[in-house]
Amino acid sequence: MFAHSAPRPPLVAIRSGQSGFTLIEALVAMVVLSLGLLGLASLQINALKFNQTAHLRTQAATQAYRMLDTMRASRSAVSNGNFDVALSAKLTGGTLYGDEVNGWKTALASQLPSGDGSICRLATADPSSGCGAGSFVLITVQWNEANDPKATRALQQFQLVSQVAP
Repeated sequence: MFAHSAPRPPLVAIRSGQSGFTLIEALVAMVVLSLGLLGLASLQINALKFNQTAHLRTQAATQAYRMLDTMRASRSAVSNGNFDVALSAKLTGGTLYGDEVNGWKTALASQLPSGDGSICRLATADPSSGCGAGSFVLITVQWNEANDPKATRALQQFQLVSQVAP
């Protein structure tokens, strides 16, 4: 008895009508992946920028409240205007109040880019009422977020108004 085997298919690979699509699909996948990675890089850059902005605003608020606490410890000196100082100005050194304000302004300059500050007394809690005499104080901290004095972005300000009654 002879065993008959079933006919074998030819060893030639059967080709389908689609050739070269795997290369195109791989290229499209690479483009999509590249765009996704560029988006993630942009997201990371913006997160770092916003984190830096938040850090500077936190430093400004901390320094403003630090000066307010110093002023509350010397309420009569605040009423006399001993703490009043304009932006880009310094008080006469050698006095307790002058040394405190000048030290505060030095800390602003070292912790904030182009950092400066001013203190004035107000008659009301409205900062637009103008500086003068009164039981309210306006503490302004100013800095440049661009870290460049010639940058197109305007200076940023943090203003704190509080009542410091004698």
